[in-house]
Parts: sequence; C-alpha cells; structure tokens
Amino acid sequence: MGIQAVKSGGEQLYIGSERLTSGANQLNVGATQLNTGAGQLAAGINQLGTQVPTLMAGIQAATTGTNQLATGDDTFNAGLSTANAGVTKLNKALQAGVSELQPISLKAQTIHHFVAPVSADAQNAAKGTDYKSIFGPLLISFALFVGAIIMQMNEHRRRENVSVNTMLRMFIGLPALQAVLVAGIVAIFSVHVANWVGFVGLSISTAIVFALVALALDTLFGTFGLLLSFVVAIVQIVLTGQLVPNEMLNTMLLAVQKVLPMMYANEGFAAVMNQTDTVAVGTALLGLVGFGIIAALVTFGPKLVLSNKINTVATNSN
Repeated sequence: MGIQAVKSGGEQLYIGSERLTSGANQLNVGATQLNTGAGQLAAGINQLGTQVPTLMAGIQAATTGTNQLATGDDTFNAGLSTANAGVTKLNKALQAGVSELQPISLKAQTIHHFVAPVSADAQNAAKGTDYKSIFGPLLISFALFVGAIIMQMNEHRRRENVSVNTMLRMFIGLPALQAVLVAGIVAIFSVHVANWVGFVGLSISTAIVFALVALALDTLFGTFGLLLSFVVAIVQIVLTGQLVPNEMLNTMLLAVQKVLPMMYANEGFAAVMNQTDTVAVGTALLGLVGFGIIAALVTFGPKLVLSNKINTVATNSN
C-alpha cells in the first residue's frame, strides 16, 4: 500500500511539474504580451500628447467662431431694427405726402404738368446756357488773339515810325476798346459772368499780352510772322483741351499746351465767368504776365541794347 501511494504521488508530482512547466511558458508568453502592450500604451500616450495642442487650437477656434457668430447675429438684428425703423419712417413720410397732395385737381393743366413738367423751351435754354459757359471762355480768348493779330497787321505798315502815341494806342487804347467790345458782346448774348470787374480787367490784360505776342512774331519773322500768328491761333484753340480732350493728346502736345498763352487766358476767363477758385485766376494772370514779359524782351530788348550802344558811341565821340 505504501509503494502504491508513493507511485501515485510520483505520478501526481510528474503531472504537477508538467503543469508547472506549461504554466511557466504561458507566463512568459503573457509577460511578452504585457511588454508589447506596455510599448503600445507608451506610443499611444506620446501620440496623444502630440495631438493635445492641435485639439486645444481647435477648441479655441471653435470658441472664436462662436463669439463671431454671436456678434454677427447682434449686428444683423441691429440692422433689421434700423431697416424696420427706416421703413416705418418712410411710410409716415409717404402718408404725410399723400395728405399734402389731397385733393388733387384732375384738370388738363395738372395732368400735363405731371406728364411734361419741363417744357422743351426750358430744356433748350438750359443746354444753351451750358454751352455758353463751356465754350464762352475759349471763344473770347480766340477773339482777343485774332484781334491782336489784326491790330498788328494794321500797325505793320507803319512800325518804323514808332512813337509814344503809337505805344499808348497799341497797349492801352486798343486793348481797352477790345475789352469793351467783348463785354458788350457777352452781355448781348446773355453769357453768364460771375465777376464783371475781374472779367473786364482780365480782358484788358489778355489783350495787352496778345498784342505783345503778335508784335514779337512780327518783329522776329516780319510778314511771315503775321501769317504764322494765325497758325498759332488755330493750334492754340485746338490744344486748349476743350475741342480736343487732354486724354487724346500725347506727351509732346501736352508739353506744347503749357507754353501757349491762350490756354492761360481760357482758364482765367473760365474762372471769372463761372465763379471757380480764385487761385485759377491768379495762375492764369501769372502765366499771361510771363508771356508778356518774354514777348516784350524779344521785341524791345534788341532795340534797347542797340540804342545804348549808339548813345555810348556818341558819348565817346564827343
């Protein structure tokens, strides 16, 4: 019996050792899996730590968008309130206007007034006034320049007999007469002039400058200079920027435009006739005075130099 018990215990011990060995193997496998899981857990924790800032940024963006949406909703509601208030005010104004119109006469004159409130004659008169205001300064400048040429053609025959009376007639009397004629024509055709004193003064100044320019061309080129004066007049009226817009002129023609006296006269007359900024009148006068000084130097400068030389020689001879 004791041997059987020992044998039976040995068999159980063998079976238990086999189970212990199998359990140890399973324990190793479980430990390996546990290590693998721990590595995956660490990697997941690292990845989670990397994505946390992105998640926080997304939460902040969502918060900002929510705030903006709330602000936009408030603005929209305020706009609706303003629109409703405007509609209410418009309705009240329309109702008040309707009450003012009642009762409306249904006679033929009233109906015609609403169908054709402005007559064709009034429209044409307005257009004519606009044309006069637009082209009046240019035509006045052109007339004064042509008048200076004609005056110089008359003086050309006797320019050798220059005297004080001749100078007074050319640069005082005739320019004043031209100014009076221009003012009379403007008044006859009912051209609007905002400043008559400035208009007459500018007319006299322009006539004097144009007379000096015509005299300078006559002095430089003789008879050909008088013909050249008409060409200059045509060129000036084209390049003033009214008949041909400045946008259609190239750079060279725009540069030529700046050295034409009629352009400054046109701007000055436009200023005094249409009541624009006084700076434009001052700029125009400065430009005209500059041309007058240049023309006077060209005309009388050589004569003065020659006269001084003659006087010097006569003095030395005595």
